[in-house]
Amino acid sequence: MSWKQTSRDARQGTLVRVGRGLYAAQVRNSQGVRPPYIGEVVKGLVSHGLEITESGAAAANALGLTTQVPIREAFLTSGPTSRVKVGRQVAELRHAPGWQLLFPGKPAGSVIRAIAWLGPERSEEVVAAARERLSKKEIKELLAARTLIPTWVARTVSALDPSNDSLFQSQRFRDSSDLITTSVANISLRFIHRPQHCLLAF
Repeated sequence: MSWKQTSRDARQGTLVRVGRGLYAAQVRNSQGVRPPYIGEVVKGLVSHGLEITESGAAAANALGLTTQVPIREAFLTSGPTSRVKVGRQVAELRHAPGWQLLFPGKPAGSVIRAIAWLGPERSEEVVAAARERLSKKEIKELLAARTLIPTWVARTVSALDPSNDSLFQSQRFRDSSDLITTSVANISLRFIHRPQHCLLAF
């Protein structure tokens, strides 16, 4: 699709601008036309090379550790902190270190992000919620990631280890500053297509 066609569609309301050079298709249904859900648009950015996942608050909420409802949706990303706007919907993309982006969309990742957001003071609550909600396979996956997360988070995760392995105390864990997050400064955006929306970039 040419830039001229994109501009024409945007003026006619077929597309809605969601960022600099980024457009999403309006959703048509029996009730008329509406902008796409902003969460779907944000997820579409993953196809452009960004790592994006739920925020710590959303992770804690998913684990039943908070009933707090944020004013606007927020996500963690490997890219720079920014905002995405779709119609009246606004989402915040907050830059986060690589370890907070582990296991996107998985319960193991939600536990890590919930620990990071709630802090060490509520680590026992996170452990209790993880024991209740995660399968043995998911707990094993989480335990295997202890070398990729900060020491204080790894200690909390280690409480889920049924063997209570003493080797954990002597193991070296990388500090979050040692992790290299993906640079997105030179990523070239191309085209996103989803069943209910498409995201274009020129």
